[in-house]
Amino acid sequence: MAKMTTRKTKTCPYCSVPLALNAEECFSCKRKVGKVDKHGIAGKPVNYKAYIICLIIWVALYLYIRYVPWKF
Repeated sequence: MAKMTTRKTKTCPYCSVPLALNAEECFSCKRKVGKVDKHGIAGKPVNYKAYIICLIIWVALYLYIRYVPWKF
């Protein structure tokens, strides 16, 4: 049977500095970090703002191509 160990720290995925488990930002590189995974490395948070901007740009491009009269 595997022995369960409790972690006291997590590692920043950007600069590999050990952080407290409840840390939300790395004190070294000042980036946001997520929850710890099974390897002890903090997850990278999802950047929803970038996904929304990308979606808006794709919709604008579609509307431009669809509704601009093309004359060749």
